[in-house]
Amino acid sequence: MVSEFLPDPAGDETEGEWIELRNTSWQTAWLCGWKLDDGPEGSAPFALDHVRVFAGGFALLARRDTGITLNNGADSVRLFGPFGSPVEEVAYNNAKEGKSFALRDDGTRDWTSILTPGEANAFPALSSESSISPLDFARDDTAVSSISSNSSSPGVLLMSMEIPLSVERGVLLSEVQ
Repeated sequence: MVSEFLPDPAGDETEGEWIELRNTSWQTAWLCGWKLDDGPEGSAPFALDHVRVFAGGFALLARRDTGITLNNGADSVRLFGPFGSPVEEVAYNNAKEGKSFALRDDGTRDWTSILTPGEANAFPALSSESSISPLDFARDDTAVSSISSNSSSPGVLLMSMEIPLSVERGVLLSEVQ
């Protein structure tokens, strides 16, 4: 699976771009017949015929080796199986310089400043200086009036919610991943 990629490295893009594949199975995966590509109008597909990924391991594929050029605006990373069928496509918009687009444990993807080529993905911890806004959590029937982190309980986000009069006002505790 496509685990992480860096489309807009700080500095020279021809040397800094890379795509990481991860084998989540218990067996070594030989990728003979598989291909890696970017969007349909992009670079030529790269044959993964000589790539072997150990169980639980990673394959790091640099732009200088694959010839795959990832756009900084909008593009995708596509993985094709041995019969040419698409196995996975990860699309992105507006690459952020120096940040990779990485898979989280919950299956979602996000930009991260912690680059982990060849290792498990990592994301910055939420801090009181984070850029989360109460509007990020607003719904039609509620309004979030404040968000704060609890220094005595790392990874816990406190949100004060304003609930309609028919429901009591309360505080929501949400664990941040």
